[in-house]
Formats: sequence, C-alpha cells, structure tokens
Amino acid sequence: TLGNKKVDLFGTGAGFSSESTAEENVQMSSSISNQELVDAGMKRMDETDQAIEHSKQVVHQTVEIDTQTAANLKGQADQMGRVGNDLDTIQFSIKKASQLVKEIERQVCII
Repeated sequence: TLGNKKVDLFGTGAGFSSESTAEENVQMSSSISNQELVDAGMKRMDETDQAIEHSKQVVHQTVEIDTQTAANLKGQADQMGRVGNDLDTIQFSIKKASQLVKEIERQVCII
C-alpha cells in the first residue's frame, strides 16, 4: 500500500534501532504526500547535479592553470639557460680582456 511504501522510504530495518523511531517515521511519512517526496528528491538531485557541474568546472580550470604554469616554467627554464650561456660568454670575454691588459702591461714595461 501507499503507506507501506512511505515507511519503506524512511526505513524500518537495519539502520533503525527502536520501535519508537519506526513509529516516528510512520507518523512523518503519513504527513508527507507523494508529490512532496518526489519534489524533495528532485530538489536533492538538482543540487547534486549543480555540485557535480561546479566540480567539473573547477577541474577544467585547474587543468588550464596547470597547462599555463607548465608553459611558463618551460619558458623560464629556457630563459635561465640563455642567461647561463650569456654569463659564460661574459666570463670568457673578461678572461680575454684580462690577458690583453697583461700583454699591454708587459709591452709598456719593456718600453
């Protein structure tokens, strides 16, 4: 019967430990119409769907941010490599200049 279906919906089995709880559920179920139960269930499903969609959006945004971050890190690593190469070139130039200065000093001392 309809009354039994409402009681089944609220449960009278393993999750409930006392007769008074079952009686409270019977009283509660008799005061709620089928349409109210359907409406409550539909509302809960809509809320769940919205939460899932929000989670999907957060995941999508996270993936986009991760992709941008990875590209930025690669660009910065490349830039650091170029800076290292430039420093090596500068160091080589300083050594060469130092050798030239020493050579000029020798020539000046000879004169």
